[in-house]
Amino acid sequence: MDYAKSRRNPDAVAIPSGPHACALLTDPKWTPAYPGESRISLAVGVENGSDHRFLQKPVVVGGAKAYEISGESGRDCVLDLPVSHTFSIELRMDRSSGTNACEFVEDYGARAVAKLANPDTFSVDTAKRPFSAWDGCAFVAKLFGQNLTGYTLAPDGTEDPFSGCRATSREQTRAGLKAGYDKWRPNRGDRLTRIGDKDAIVRDGGNCDVLWHQGPSGSANEWFGSLIFDLVAEDCATATRLAAEAIQLAGQAPESGAVQPQRPLLYGPDENDTGKVGACVDLINSDCSPYRGGITVPPTFEAAANASRVNQAVQCEAFQEAVKAAYGETLAPVTWGTHCMFVEPTHTLLVYVDIDGQNRPAEYGTGSSNWIDRQVKQVGGKQAVTFRTADGAEYDVYYSPYNEISRRGNLHLHLQAYPPRGVRYENAVPLDPVRTELAERVVALVDRKYFGSR
Repeated sequence: MDYAKSRRNPDAVAIPSGPHACALLTDPKWTPAYPGESRISLAVGVENGSDHRFLQKPVVVGGAKAYEISGESGRDCVLDLPVSHTFSIELRMDRSSGTNACEFVEDYGARAVAKLANPDTFSVDTAKRPFSAWDGCAFVAKLFGQNLTGYTLAPDGTEDPFSGCRATSREQTRAGLKAGYDKWRPNRGDRLTRIGDKDAIVRDGGNCDVLWHQGPSGSANEWFGSLIFDLVAEDCATATRLAAEAIQLAGQAPESGAVQPQRPLLYGPDENDTGKVGACVDLINSDCSPYRGGITVPPTFEAAANASRVNQAVQCEAFQEAVKAAYGETLAPVTWGTHCMFVEPTHTLLVYVDIDGQNRPAEYGTGSSNWIDRQVKQVGGKQAVTFRTADGAEYDVYYSPYNEISRRGNLHLHLQAYPPRGVRYENAVPLDPVRTELAERVVALVDRKYFGSR
């Protein structure tokens, strides 16, 4: 706030937008009709696992590791400060009149980092901030009790996810709760009822939603003036009963635990914030292992294919020199599934390769309308099948080491282009034609180096 008033806007005001969220507004009389840059939102406990961070651009803000992403126009921005492998503190600006929203949000992010370097120096008065003593999943666990055995709990909500919670099983979403500070605005078609001493709305549409006005939030701005709950259960009888219990529980203090707060709260620029090992941080898939060398490629294709079925790292050793020569030294080999995959920090190119003794090159590229430009051609003097996807973002080469595409066995290379990290592109990014030509050279080089002429 001090920075906002001194450097940006003397009329700026910080208003709680939820029990665990805050909005920095340019005007105390703010309404949703104000332009997007009039509001920066901050929320804690936002789900932000490695799959989200994979798409975001890594940046350093105020000396802490952070990730950001914006639309193609640059007029919006989300900045995440990781606090664990799966959660972050998030600053967000949804619309800006300019194209530098992330610069603006980073500016405030640096001030937040300075405060969070010593989080024990400030606290929230839970008596003045309704429901802030609870986190949503602790509340849901207390409310539903043993009925949630076998379910996974995770924060849920748009403005204030840490105050909400969803419970999911493999079959369906069983229950959920969202809580936030908002304006109590029943729709014209809603039928108001009373649950306990609260105004409530029951909406039955598959699962049953019960919304109710718990009471004032204490905010001076009417658009954040009420604590609103939204509870979901399988049927309306259950949802109504749980809502009545939640109304009582929300006014109570949670049981105190012996958990010590995490210190430090944020990550340094070079600290591992995902738990992934080595180059696997640059692969969105889980269950990945970095290739560390030390493998010998067998001297025949047949032996190499058999060895690759047991140890996919054989494929990494066979391809890594040619792949790095073609696409750059930043590509690092990892194993995942049956493949060796080459990944790099910008996430704009993925290469994966196979030494496959089971499948015929002729079988590929024929069964999907998404595959186009299928060709049978000579690559390095031997028959191969090549094709790409309709959007031009993926390209495959299935090369026959026997110069006979109907015979079992192939060297395979798959290329895939991605948008740069940190930008939400609406369309796929096509591969550079030079890269597809290099893919054909790579498989031919691997064949000549390790398996010789046939």
